Amino acid sequence: MKALAFSLDALFALLITASGVTVMLYFVYNTITPSAIQYSSSSNFVAQLASEKLSSLVGVPIALTMSNQSMASGQSWPERLADSFNSGGNQYGPSVYSVEYTVNVPVAIVNGTLVANYGNVYFGAGQTIYAINATTGSTVWTSSSVGTINSTAIYDGMLIYSTGDNAIALNAFNGATLWSANTFVPASGTPNGDEFTMFSLIYGGKLIGGTYDPDGTGPASTYNSIYAYFVNNGTYAGGVHSIVSHPPGQALKVPYVAIASGQIAAGILEDGSPKYEALVTGVSNVSTGTGILWQATLPGSSQISDTAAYGNTLAVANGATGYVETVATGSGSGSWPLQGSSGTGVSSYNGRYAFQGTGGVTAISQSGTAQLWSVAAPAQYGTTGLTNATPIQTPNNIYTIWPNRYVAEENQSSGAFTNYAAVPYPGTINPIMILAYGKLFASFGNKLVVFGTCQANSNSSILSTLATLYLNNEGSCADYLLYSLHGIGNSSMSLNSKPVITKAYLNGVPGSNIIIPYESQLGINGPFTVSLWFNSNKPSTTTFTSELFDTKTASQDTFDIALIGRGANPGIQIDAGAGGSSWLAQPFIPLAFQQNRWYNVVVTVGTTSTSVYLNGANVSTTSYSSAAPLLVADNLPIQLGSGGADPFYGSLSNVQIYSNTILQNQISQLYSAGLNGGPTSQSNIVDWFPLAGDANGYGPIMAPGFPSAVVYNDTVYNATGLVNSFSVSSQLVQAPLQNYSTGRYNLYNISVYSWR
Repeated sequence: MKALAFSLDALFALLITASGVTVMLYFVYNTITPSAIQYSSSSNFVAQLASEKLSSLVGVPIALTMSNQSMASGQSWPERLADSFNSGGNQYGPSVYSVEYTVNVPVAIVNGTLVANYGNVYFGAGQTIYAINATTGSTVWTSSSVGTINSTAIYDGMLIYSTGDNAIALNAFNGATLWSANTFVPASGTPNGDEFTMFSLIYGGKLIGGTYDPDGTGPASTYNSIYAYFVNNGTYAGGVHSIVSHPPGQALKVPYVAIASGQIAAGILEDGSPKYEALVTGVSNVSTGTGILWQATLPGSSQISDTAAYGNTLAVANGATGYVETVATGSGSGSWPLQGSSGTGVSSYNGRYAFQGTGGVTAISQSGTAQLWSVAAPAQYGTTGLTNATPIQTPNNIYTIWPNRYVAEENQSSGAFTNYAAVPYPGTINPIMILAYGKLFASFGNKLVVFGTCQANSNSSILSTLATLYLNNEGSCADYLLYSLHGIGNSSMSLNSKPVITKAYLNGVPGSNIIIPYESQLGINGPFTVSLWFNSNKPSTTTFTSELFDTKTASQDTFDIALIGRGANPGIQIDAGAGGSSWLAQPFIPLAFQQNRWYNVVVTVGTTSTSVYLNGANVSTTSYSSAAPLLVADNLPIQLGSGGADPFYGSLSNVQIYSNTILQNQISQLYSAGLNGGPTSQSNIVDWFPLAGDANGYGPIMAPGFPSAVVYNDTVYNATGLVNSFSVSSQLVQAPLQNYSTGRYNLYNISVYSWR
C-alpha cells in the first residue's frame, strides 16, 4: 500500500517553495542495472553523488571528453603555424563527435581566419570580425572593416586582421581599434601594390606574412615578398623582396610561411597560370632583409599546397608527394608518396609531419627519413580533395576534414580512422579547422560548427556537475551521466525548487529542424522501435502536416511519424515500409491533441505487424505478410521536425531508437519515466536523443545531431511516475554553481528527491 501519496497540486506545493531555477532528473529503476550508484533514500543518494568526482568516470565517454575539455581550458589556437601550437600547446581534442553548438552569421566565414585565445574564438565573415565566447557560443563583440577580410592573427591581447592592403589591430577583449596601417609601404615610403595572402605567423614581436602582386605591375624590387611588421603599432619592420622574377602581368603568390629553428622564415611560392617552377625559399632574417639563403626547385609542375616546420626541417606538400627539407640549406632529406592524386596540407607536431592527400593521410618522421604510416580514407569521405585541408594533431588523435563534409578522427599512432561526423549543412567547406579549449571548430558556409561536449570541471563532484549542467541548459549531458551511473526514472533534482526541464523548440519556419546524418547502425533492416515526445504550439483544428520523425523519400518508403491538424479529424499518421515503393502499414491514430501538452508516441515495427502506443497505451496494430522493415535507407538522414510547407511548430523531446520491438511493460515504463526518462533496454538501444540542450545522440553510437533554427526552452513537467509515487524522500544541500553566460558563481539550494 502507499506509505505516502501526493496529488499533483500537493506535489507542486511540496516542490515549489521558492523562486528560482529547477531541473528535474528522471531514472529508470526497474530495467537498468546500475553500474555505480544504487537506488536508496535521497540522503544516501546525495552522499554518493557528492563523494565522487567527474574525473573518476573514466569509462564514460562523455565524462572523459568533459574532463579533457576542463583540462584544456587554457589551450588556445593563437595561429595555425605558431611554434606554441606545433610544440604541443593543445593536448586535448574531442573524443566524441557531439555538436556542442553552432553559430550562424549572415555571410560565409572566410577560410583560414579562425583563431582562438582569451576564452573566445575569432573569425572574419565578409567585412565583419566576430568574437564568440568559446564556452557558450554567444557573441562577445563584432567589428566592421573597410574591406573584405582575408586573414587574421592573434597576439598579446590583439586580434590583427588584413583586408589585403591594410592591417588593423583590435583589442581582443572588446573589439576597440588599436591601430590601422597600410601594410605595404616599405621604408622608401612608396606603396608597392602587393597584398597579404595570409598572416602566417607572429614571431619575435613581428607579424610575418607572404604577399603577392595581384596584377604583376608592382615594382620588380618589391613584389612576391615576405614582409614583417611590428605588432605593437603596425609599422614596417623589414622584408625580403623579389624572391623570384616572373613575366610582367603574371601574378605570383607567397601564401605560406613557416618558422623553423627560431630563425628561418621559409616562403612558399605558388605560381599562377601558366604554372612555373614550384620553389621553396629560405630566408635568414626577414626583419633586416638580409637575403635569400637558398631556393629549391621541386620536381614536377604541381602547385605547392601547404608547408609546415619543426625543429630543423621544413615539410612541403607538392603534387602527390610530401617533401622534407633541411631549413639551413634547403637540401632534401626525404620525399614520400601521399595518399591520392595530390597533397592538400601538412602539419607538424612533436617530431612528426602529417600530410593529408586527396585519398588519405601519411605520417612522416621529423627528419624526413621514415614513413610512420599511410592510411587511405574511407571512400564515403570523398576523394576530390580540398585545397589547404590540413590535419590537426594532438598526442592521441589527428583531425581532418573531407570534401563530402566529413570531419574525421584518426589514431595518432596507427593512423586508423576511429570516428567521424557527416555535416549536413550547405555552403562552402572551409578546409582549415582549429582546435582550442578541447573543442574542434569548423566552418561551413555561414555556420561555425563546434564539436565538443558540455562544460564541466573535472575536479567537481558529480552532484555539483549535474546541478551546473542543468543550470546552464545542458541537460542532455546530465541525463546521460545519470543514466550511465544509475538508470533514469525514479529521482529528481531541483535548484531553488522551481521544476523546469529544457527541451528543443522548433519555431515552425521553413528550415527549422534537426538533421541526424546517416549512420550504418541506424540503417536497421528488421524490427525496430521509435519513441518520442511532442508538444504542439498549433491547435489540432488548424490544417497542417508536420513530420515529427522522417526518413522517407520520394522513392524510398521507409518510416515517418507525422502530426496532422485537420479540423474535425486530427491525429497522428504512421508510415512504415521496407524501402520499396509500397508501405507495409499506414495506421492513422485520431487524436484531438491540445496545445502546450506533452504526448508520448511509441511505434514498434516488426516483421509481421506495426503497433502504435500513445501515452503508454496500445491504440493501433496493423498486420501484414512477413517483411523486413527498413528504418533508414543508405546515406539518407533522419529528420526531426521537418514538414515541407508545414515544419513542426512546438517542442520535441527524448527520441529513442531500438533495434527490436520493445515490450508493452517497457513502453509503459517509458511513459512513466517522462521527458527525461532513459532507455528501457541497454542491449537493444541504438541511439537516444534527449534534446535537452543539444541535438546529439547519447546512445551507443552517439550520432551527432545538427539543429537549424532550434532553441532550447524550459518547460514545466512532472513524470507520471513521480505523480503516482507511493514513497517520496528529499535532501537539500547548498553549493556555489557557475553561470556560464556571466561567469559568476552563486549559491544554490540543490534538492534531490527519490520516490517509489
